[in-house]
Amino acid sequence: MEGGSPLQLDSPHLVDDQAITRAAVCLNRGGTVVHPTSTVYGIGGRGDPATSAEISKAKRRKVRPLIHLLYDMESLHKELPNIEWPSDASHLAEAFWPGPLTIVLADGTATGIAVRIDGHPVTRALLERTRNVLTSTSLNLSGRRPARTSKEVRTVLGEMVLPVGIGGWLDTGDLPISVPSTLVSLRERNPLILREGVIKNKDIENVLEKKVMGQDPL
Repeated sequence: MEGGSPLQLDSPHLVDDQAITRAAVCLNRGGTVVHPTSTVYGIGGRGDPATSAEISKAKRRKVRPLIHLLYDMESLHKELPNIEWPSDASHLAEAFWPGPLTIVLADGTATGIAVRIDGHPVTRALLERTRNVLTSTSLNLSGRRPARTSKEVRTVLGEMVLPVGIGGWLDTGDLPISVPSTLVSLRERNPLILREGVIKNKDIENVLEKKVMGQDPL
């Protein structure tokens, strides 16, 4: 379907193998897919800068890098060979991945790169099928809460304009958690919490056995 709101890939709350296949085809054609995560619904593409820019435009926010979702550590290091991977990243990955923790790492760019191995089985199945990175962001208009329920997804999609071609929605029904992933930056010498989400600051500190800076609870 060209333009307009994304096509729902299957009947509500039913995502099967065929739906995953169609979602992978959609991404490979340069389209976008609305998908569940371990926290809220996200919208993602294949990492093409133009597609990422269109997603930011649809969210009515300034263009900025999206989160890179990956299937496992092997695919992370294969697809993102320029990242710097400090020991703190290994400790956090071992403790919280797959799960709702996004880590910002240095990669030689001005902004760094945000990565996560998410725990939702549908998104993991999609990543396993493509064996590639999915660049994603929360499904919402800028300044609003991310969509968590099927009703909220429909509302957001009714307000968005996505001129990036084919679109799809992997509808798994209402998600149980209502806040996004925790966002921690390891680009500097000391860890910095950019956003406290499901995983609390004290949990990060317990794993790293050090004080972390930044308090921005949702």
